[in-house]
Amino acid sequence: MKGFKKYVVYALGEIILVVIGILIALGINDWNENRIKKNEQEIIAKAVLKQMKRDLYQVEDQLEYMEGEEEIYDLFLTDRELNENENIRKLQRGPFLITTGFKILHLETKTLELLKQRNYTKTDFNEILDKIEIQYVYSHEKLEMSEKIIVEELLANLEHIKSNYDWYYKLVTHGNLDVSEFKYFGSADYRNRVAHMSLVAMDGYQYDVYELSEYLCKYINDLELVLE
Repeated sequence: MKGFKKYVVYALGEIILVVIGILIALGINDWNENRIKKNEQEIIAKAVLKQMKRDLYQVEDQLEYMEGEEEIYDLFLTDRELNENENIRKLQRGPFLITTGFKILHLETKTLELLKQRNYTKTDFNEILDKIEIQYVYSHEKLEMSEKIIVEELLANLEHIKSNYDWYYKLVTHGNLDVSEFKYFGSADYRNRVAHMSLVAMDGYQYDVYELSEYLCKYINDLELVLE
């Protein structure tokens, strides 16, 4: 009987050791898996950071362009008398300002594509990457909506000129317009169209681009801190 008890105790001890061994192995396996996932997230985080810096360069270039264009809009919309240099700038840019010469951002989707490749295990990387992904989705939607409206306005302006003026072909091929053809760009109709595009692009779209630049600067800084 005593021998049997010893056997039972021994057997239980063996079982407990096996269970402990399994638990340790599972723990090590979980730790390894989490470490692998964290390493994968770190690689993605570094790629996202690199792409965000490219996006910021693109966004800042767009803002610089729009700030220059804003000056031309002001020349069309001001009631003060323009000096010679201002009149020259107005003449040079005027025909293309709201027809064939407007540049939009077309923000790349590469950052979003990188973010969607990650696993969603909770880590310090994922907390900041979650915020970045939410911001990118929001910014893409806002910018695409604004860009669609701007393109529609540009096409409407071109359609108006095509339907009413026989020098349309010169405009779209950047040909030389004569003095009589330039008169339209000093008309009340064109000024109203410039005012409307200023409202859509300079007030609305420009703010969206500026807002994105602010978020990019913030999240680039935040991600760099996490990656240190």
